[in-house]
Amino acid sequence: MDEAMEWVRRIASPAFSVMLDTYELAESEPSIEHGIRAGRGEARHIHLYDPSRWPPGIRTQTTLDWPQIFGLLRETGFAGSASVVLVPEGAAAPAAHKTAAFLRDVLGGSTGARQ
Repeated sequence: MDEAMEWVRRIASPAFSVMLDTYELAESEPSIEHGIRAGRGEARHIHLYDPSRWPPGIRTQTTLDWPQIFGLLRETGFAGSASVVLVPEGAAAPAAHKTAAFLRDVLGGSTGARQ
């Protein structure tokens, strides 16, 4: 993220920003918190993807602390969009409904998602 943010500063255009990806932040950054904070309000999209390869809210044992991640996004003023990978295998619809319910619960209301 530090390198990506250097490119954002060099290009200095409102049309150029960064995309956060929770899987990549967990794999490549010292911490997810470091990666989110390094975005310094320049991230316009976040891809919500657990290293288990399942979307948020599906597995009871996850490697990511989703409430903490969303708290950090709020704290850093993230106002962009988000996406999820629905399932690595099987039917997508049940996973989509479960993920949407989880996100509504964690985010404290409407996620803007349609069921």
